[in-house]
Parts: sequence; C-alpha cells; structure tokens
Amino acid sequence: MDVFDNETGVAFISQDIGIRIHGASSRRFPRKSFRLYAREKYGVENLTSQLFEGYETDSFERLLLHNSGGDERFTNFRDPMIHRLAKPMEAITNPASPVYVFINGEFYGLNNLREYLDNNYFLNGHGIIEENLDLIRGIDVEYGTGQRY
Repeated sequence: MDVFDNETGVAFISQDIGIRIHGASSRRFPRKSFRLYAREKYGVENLTSQLFEGYETDSFERLLLHNSGGDERFTNFRDPMIHRLAKPMEAITNPASPVYVFINGEFYGLNNLREYLDNNYFLNGHGIIEENLDLIRGIDVEYGTGQRY
C-alpha cells in the first residue's frame, strides 16, 4: 500500500499490507469498503504515520477504506460528518480522511480512511484497556462479557 500526500505527491507510507472486504452490506454494492491489516508477516506490525489531522495516535494495526455508511452512491461524507458533529459532545468518534483509492493501478473511487474500531482504537484513542472494555458488534461480543448490557 502506498499513501501519498495530497499536496506534494510524495508517498509517506509504502509497505505491504493485508486487505479484505469490510462490512456485510458492502458486499452487496459494486464499490466495497476494505479493511487493511499491518502484520509482521507483511514486514511491519503497524502502519506508522500521522494519518488524521489533530489525532494523537500515529500507529495503527488496522485501518478501513470505508464507504460512508450507506451513503457511497451520493456524497460519501455523511458518516464522517456525523462523527465531526458529535466530537464536541465528548462522544466516542472516529476520525476520517477522504482518500482516492487505486487498485492494481486503476482508479477505484473515493473512500474514507478511518481507524478500525477494536481494542487498539479504545486503548490508543481513549485509554481504555482491554480488561475494561465491553465491545459488542450487532449481537456478537468481541471484547469483554456484555453483561452490563
């Protein structure tokens, strides 16, 4: 994966990564969201770069190239906009950077680069250690017990 600075055109990340389709509804649409993985078997354990303006964390195990929450056929900014509006309310939000995506050298479209919401996101972004985290996706408990819910 290569990530280029919009203004200078210089690559500030260039490394091998894993990639998979992300999200159940993404599979129905022609343009997919993708989950990106940095792993030791690809050469490095983390993607290390300041990817999001005003965001303290600069090391990521997983990232998303995300279509905007069902809005990918129209503006593709609804989900990032809602996160920005919620930030002053001290809600847990997820930063986004719009990026042009090329696959095998061919233009794929505009997606939003986001951090993947997992135990690393809550530790790095909010100081919540895994032992204190209950993370539920849909009906599946990913971390913790879910007993409080």
